[in-house]
Parts: sequence; C-alpha cells; structure tokens
Amino acid sequence: MSNAKAGNGMDLGEAQGHAHARTPEDMRAIGRELGQQLAAGTVVILTGPLGAGKTTITQGIADGLAVKGRVQSPTFTIVRTHKPGARGIRLLHMDAYRLLGEGVAESIAPGEQLSRDDVLDTLESLDIDADLDDAVLVAEWGRGVVEELADRVLDVEITRAVGAEVSDGSDAAAVDVLGDGGLADSGEVIDMTDGDEDDPREVHWRWSE
Repeated sequence: MSNAKAGNGMDLGEAQGHAHARTPEDMRAIGRELGQQLAAGTVVILTGPLGAGKTTITQGIADGLAVKGRVQSPTFTIVRTHKPGARGIRLLHMDAYRLLGEGVAESIAPGEQLSRDDVLDTLESLDIDADLDDAVLVAEWGRGVVEELADRVLDVEITRAVGAEVSDGSDAAAVDVLGDGGLADSGEVIDMTDGDEDDPREVHWRWSE
C-alpha cells in the first residue's frame, strides 16, 4: 500500500508507508504531516536506536497538533504533557522505557503487551491524566507497553538508511519530503540529535491491527 498523496504528503488513510529524512528538518516535516492527520485518542509508538530522531519527529508531531510548549526528550521527565492549542488536542510525550523501569523490554514476551491497567496505574502514580479522549499519546520505546491504551495505534520505526535509494519490495511508496527526488549525496550524513555526522534515516509507519 502506498502512503503517497498528490505532492509529497504522507496519507494516514493508508495502512502503512515510509519516508526519507536527510536532516532534522526533514524529520520534523514528516512528524508535522503525521501530526496534522492524527485524531485525539490515538497512540503513536516510536521505535529506533538512540539518536535516531524520535524526539525530533515528535517536535514535528507537536507542531502538526498545534500544541503548546517546547518538545524535549522525555528521558528525565518520563512524561511531558503539552496543553492543547488551536485544534484542542493535548499531547502526552512519554519515555515508556523509563516509565516502567529498565527491565521492561526483558519482561515482555514476544508478541505480548502489558495490561492496560498496569500502564494506567503507573501513569496515575505520577499524577498524569491518561484519558486520551482529548489527547494523542506519543510513546518512545513504547512497543509492548502502550498498545492497550487505545483502539488506534500508529507504530513508527526509524532506521538508518542504507544507500541512496529505497528498493525494499514493499507495497509502501517512499515519500521525498523535500520534493527533489533524491536522498543525501554519498557521504552526506546528519545526526538527528545534535547535528553531528550520522546516517540519513528512513521512517516506516503502519497502523497496528
């Protein structure tokens, strides 16, 4: 299935898709397009290695949702709440790894998720309003942790791009967010965290069943 709209957009009406990011601004642009299409009550799971750009894409999502406040890494605050703006949607930005302990990844069997009550109890203990009727929850490291909190779950994985072109045989069409038809030149690599050299990124997304 393709995520390409007319132009360079990402269509969340499709089941899955992916896009290229060469720079932090590319990553924010991808997040912005996602955020503009997200509805309250949606959980977004972000997966990727350290420095992949999870917080950077969340900055774009926040912009697309028009929430208030600067988006920063939730590593030390665990959960950040951003008040609603023009769209009337709050943003909860969570580090699920920190929220539920460093052993969370090892405690979840493959293909299983933590119970909804366990996650809600933990959020309540931090005095966090986890009612998603008027909010979008973005959970870094959230696989196996937050799926039970909502019926609509968007799974987003950020990987390091290999080569200058994408040809993975999938049904999803790549989106060039800048519209110039290419990836970075060979050797042009940009870190999504602090601007140092690193690899370009690919962002893959799919709706969880």
